[in-house]
Amino acid sequence: MIFEDFGNELQILKDLFGNEFIETRLKTLNKIFEASESYWNKNLKYIFEKNIKIKYLLICEAPPYCNIRAKEEVKYFYNPDNTSVPQSYLEAVFNTFYPHLRRYRAQYTAEEKQIKLNKIADKGFLLIDSLPFAMNYSDPNNIRDNEAYKKLIKSCTESYLIKKLTKSNIPWKGKVKIAFSVYRNGREVIKNWPSNLPLKNTINPEERDRAPFEHIAVNGSWNLNENDLGRIFQMNCGNS
Repeated sequence: MIFEDFGNELQILKDLFGNEFIETRLKTLNKIFEASESYWNKNLKYIFEKNIKIKYLLICEAPPYCNIRAKEEVKYFYNPDNTSVPQSYLEAVFNTFYPHLRRYRAQYTAEEKQIKLNKIADKGFLLIDSLPFAMNYSDPNNIRDNEAYKKLIKSCTESYLIKKLTKSNIPWKGKVKIAFSVYRNGREVIKNWPSNLPLKNTINPEERDRAPFEHIAVNGSWNLNENDLGRIFQMNCGNS
C-alpha cells in the first residue's frame, strides 16, 4: 500500500495539498500506484526477456491522477490499454527513435500501443517517475514553487526514485543519458542526485545548483519535445 511504503512522504504530500484533500483520494492514489508499478514491471520483464541494455532514461514527474473504476483505466505511459487519451509522450519518444516512421495519431488500439512500447524498449529506452503519488502538480497554485514540493522531491528521490533505479536489477549499458520531462521537477531531482550512485550517467553532481536546461526535454510550451530528446540522447536515434 502506498501509504505504508511512503509514510513520511505521504505526510509531506498532505502538507502540500492539505490533509483532507489527500485523505479523500488515498484509495485512488493507491490503485493508480499499484497499477502503474505493475505495468512498469511488465515492461521491465520484456527488457529482461529480450536481453535489452538500457542506455536512455526519461525521468518524469508522476502518473496522471484519474478517477478509475478498473486497472485498465489508469492513464499511464506503460499501460497499453490506456488508449482513450492523447499519447503525446509516447509519440514524442517514438518519433525520437524512429523519425522515419513518424506518424502523428491521437489514439491507438491496445495492440498498436504495445508494439510501440516494445519498439522504444528495443532501443534501450526506459521511463521512470520521480514521485509515487499521482497528483496534479501543475495547478494554478504554483505547487512546484512550494517548499513542501521541494521537500517531497528530496525525500522521494531517495526513498523511491534512486531505490527503484538501483534495486530493480535494471540492465544498464555505458553512461546512461538522462532527460527530464518537467523543468522544475528535474531541477529538484538533480539537486538531490547522489554523487555516489552506482550508475554511470550524464548528470554531473557539480550541476546541482545550476539550472539543468541541458537535461530538460520540453519546448517553449512545456511539452515533451522529440527534438530536445534527440539532443539530450546525443545520437541519430533513427539509425541506431
